[in-house]
Amino acid sequence: MSQSNLGRTHWKYTSIAILFIVVVAMLLFQAEDKLKICLLLLIGSFILLRPLPFRQWTMADGCLCLITAYDMFSCLNTACTTPAISYSLLSLFCLTAYFVLRKLFCSAQALRLLQQGSYLPIGVALLLAICSFFVFRQSVLGVGFQDTYHFRFLFHPLGYITNVWAEVLLILLGWVCLVRKYSGIFIFLTVLAILFSFSRGVYIALGVYLISWLLFVKSKQEKIRLFAVSMIAILLTSLFFPDEMKTTLQMNSTASQQQSTEGRINATQIGWEMFKKRPLLGYGNKNYTFAIDRTLNQDSTLPYTSFAPNIVVQLLIEKGIIGLLLYLLLALAVCRTIRKQWGQPESRMIACLLLTLAVKEMAQATLLSTPFSLFMIYAVLAFLQKEEISAEVKEDRQTASIYVVPGIAIICYLGWLAFAFVQDRDKSYQQQSMAAWEKGEFAEAIRLMKQTSERTPNLINRSLLYMKYYRKAKAPEYLQAAEQALLQAGRRQPEDVQSVICWHACISIAKNSTKPIR
Repeated sequence: MSQSNLGRTHWKYTSIAILFIVVVAMLLFQAEDKLKICLLLLIGSFILLRPLPFRQWTMADGCLCLITAYDMFSCLNTACTTPAISYSLLSLFCLTAYFVLRKLFCSAQALRLLQQGSYLPIGVALLLAICSFFVFRQSVLGVGFQDTYHFRFLFHPLGYITNVWAEVLLILLGWVCLVRKYSGIFIFLTVLAILFSFSRGVYIALGVYLISWLLFVKSKQEKIRLFAVSMIAILLTSLFFPDEMKTTLQMNSTASQQQSTEGRINATQIGWEMFKKRPLLGYGNKNYTFAIDRTLNQDSTLPYTSFAPNIVVQLLIEKGIIGLLLYLLLALAVCRTIRKQWGQPESRMIACLLLTLAVKEMAQATLLSTPFSLFMIYAVLAFLQKEEISAEVKEDRQTASIYVVPGIAIICYLGWLAFAFVQDRDKSYQQQSMAAWEKGEFAEAIRLMKQTSERTPNLINRSLLYMKYYRKAKAPEYLQAAEQALLQAGRRQPEDVQSVICWHACISIAKNSTKPIR
């Protein structure tokens, strides 16, 4: 390869590595990317690096593609479409990043830049989280409470709720251990932040990580470093926050802990009943709460959480048997790769991380609901297979097949863009309609509301507007129109108990009311 080609290749790999550091920072700090510019940049990087031809795909590559394809397909069969479409784009984003990283990790220099460059956003996030914890603790103690355990649900570092943030920290711990160089201080800060979550499931997962690290990792230096740093963090936490740590380690002593345990048992039982209603395809991605709403969440005497009690229940409800089988196939592919590369220290470290996350997900399923966590898992899987690319592919030999996946990604992005445009247009029409109603321009308000698409939220808003006009003008045709719109909304989403209640309540009020709305 000529010197100029080497220079261009170096520039490409370096630029894309910097792009990934920016993406990691944006996801970690939950920066909004409304137009999905990061996805477009990753697709461009995909083409620029000349992605892997099909003949070089591993079993894990195929499984991840099948999972994304199934996520796309499930949008057609989902109980509630909007969150499923949003998740399918996240799945596509992670898959695109995965294939770019598969090629990017061929360059040792780009890998080193990405790993050590990620220290910057990770370090800032850890420092902010730890400092904000002390501010939070001071606020709680300042009003007379003895400890912060019972108020930890109010602590939202970087906008994450406690259990989600704790799993993010577990993934960061696994990542900084993979980087290895200069990782001591980052391991200490990460373990300290994990301990400050005072989450029972995460404490158990951290214990599993430390034990598996001692069993699997061969290097005595690596064992001593992680264990010693973790013990220092544990000792400091037990000295300065003994009450919180003692309550956490007791596992089921407080009323809130008992309610949390009972809630997860109830959710598992009800989840199984709901799964039997849609066993094959499930209710669709991010539809877990929607699926169990009628049975569980309407009972105010039961504990409520928007997360599934474990990953198995979430997969069965949202993705059905087919989705669960795809994830099991992926797990087998990953185990096969780890076994094949068991002699490499990085493979053993990744095995420790994946085992830890599996334990955490069986306590509460937050992985699939957190973009940063999902993205980092794809990055770890790409790192695991960095040795699987042959020298032939590393020479960037071009074939037509390598552009199939980027082409599909672009088509899917354009489809999402059209969907987002319709959503924004509907929102604009609704806002204009409400403004016209406030001005007394009732006919214009109804005309604008009719311009919205035939989606369930629009149908409900349309029917409510018809009812308001009926109660003002006493025109019976608008009561009939309102009834038809709500009936259509109920047919579109029969599982949505709120729509059914709204339909009956609004019709009853409209029929019995004689006092006009001002």
